[in-house]
Amino acid sequence: MLCEIAKTHQVIVFSHDDRLASVIRETGVDARLIEVVRETGSRVTVRDNVNPAVRHVDDIFALIKDTKMPDDIKGRAAPALFRMALESAAKQAFYAKQARAGRPIAESEEKWSTAKKTSSRLALAIHGDPQIDLTPWLKPERRRALRICNAGAHGDAKTVTIHDACDLEKTVREVLALR
Repeated sequence: MLCEIAKTHQVIVFSHDDRLASVIRETGVDARLIEVVRETGSRVTVRDNVNPAVRHVDDIFALIKDTKMPDDIKGRAAPALFRMALESAAKQAFYAKQARAGRPIAESEEKWSTAKKTSSRLALAIHGDPQIDLTPWLKPERRRALRICNAGAHGDAKTVTIHDACDLEKTVREVLALR
């Protein structure tokens, strides 16, 4: 309904949570999302609402650059951030494709919830089927990003580098472009 109104009027919605922003991202609606944030001293700032997948990538870069955090902690935290970034991008791409195809949101949620692994969720976003083999899609940088993501689940976590973060960033942007 808001999309129809927005064709002829400016629509401004204030919300205290991320549900509307999630729907906008996941359905591919053309909208500008901004955040109004109250900082210390009641200073108010307005900034673009950063896509969660991109925010997780930014977190990885910040983690790598943090000289005060021990490398073993970074190594344990990085795979989870890689996974969250990849899965967030995959979810947005999958839901946007489903919405454009006219699929009910409940059907999309059911499909998404049955795909438990990151690779299955990526397969949903890329091919629409969680069972399809990702091997043909896995360029070297994508393979490296997915390997780091899976390392946390298998206890093989190692220190990640800026190069690894760049691989993740490129992969996330490519998955988001599937929308």
